[in-house]
Parts: sequence; structure tokens; C-alpha cells
Amino acid sequence: MAKFLFIFTLIGLLFSCQSRLNGFSLLNQVKDQIEQKNNVKALALLKKVDKANFGSCGNAYAEGLAQAKLLESMIYRSENNYSKSLKVLDDNFNCSLGADCSTRDSLKVENLLSIYGKDKVINSFHSNKFERDTVDYFANTFKINLKELNYNFVFIIVLNFLMKIIYL
Repeated sequence: MAKFLFIFTLIGLLFSCQSRLNGFSLLNQVKDQIEQKNNVKALALLKKVDKANFGSCGNAYAEGLAQAKLLESMIYRSENNYSKSLKVLDDNFNCSLGADCSTRDSLKVENLLSIYGKDKVINSFHSNKFERDTVDYFANTFKINLKELNYNFVFIIVLNFLMKIIYL
């Protein structure tokens, strides 16, 4: 009986992990469309991500949705729609659940630079104070109210990222 239960559990885990590929293969298709500069098709595929099956292995679903947000932001950025790209990144609060926080925060800075220009962004970062924030309950987050840009920059501290901001 114990062997049967073990084998049944193992098969169940294999199928649930295998089903994860469906969602991530969809994200790979989106990346292919972005590389081919077919943003309309890429956005259409991204609409299917919410219904995609990422399985039940760890934080796979959160990771998949976070990757989708990064891709969506990159699409809008490639279309020079920096405000929309920034909004997509701000809506992505799955940072500690498998998302690439450093890339997300770097894209935020790139969008701000594109919208406001290097000097205004640098001055705004230097003239305001960092504060501890509680947006993300799973990790240490900080925010800086960039008053001159009318923007609250919320991010997870990553040493390399912070050094980039300080030495922009």
C-alpha cells in the first residue's frame, strides 16, 4: 500500500510540474513575437497568460504572471509608450514571489529617464529621502517619493541597483 501511495504521489507531482510548461511555453512564444517585432501578436498572447496553467510547483504562477508583466512593459517601451510601460511595472506587486525585481526596477528607471530626462530624474533621486515601505510583506521594500516627477518609486533593495541610482 505504501508503494502504491508513493508511486501515485510521484506521478501526480510529475504531471503537475509538466503542466507548468504550458504557461511558460506561452511566455516563450511571446518573447519570440517580441523579437520578431510583432507587438500586436505578443500582446494577444499575453492576454492568454492569466488562463495559462503554470502548475502547482512552488511560486510558478506568480513567477509566470510577473514575467508576463515584464514582457508587456517591454512591448510598450519598444513602442515609446513609456507612461504605459511604467504603469504596467507599478501594477506588478509579485516581486518577491519569483519576479525579476532588479529588471523591473531598472525598467522603471529607464522609463523615467525617457519621460523626464536624465538631469531631472537624477536631481529628483538626490533631493528626496528613501523611506521604509510595507507594500511587499515578504521582503524589505523601500520607497522614494520623487516629488518633482510626481512619482512614488517603490522597490526591493538590491545593492547593485541602489549603487546605479547613487552614481547615475
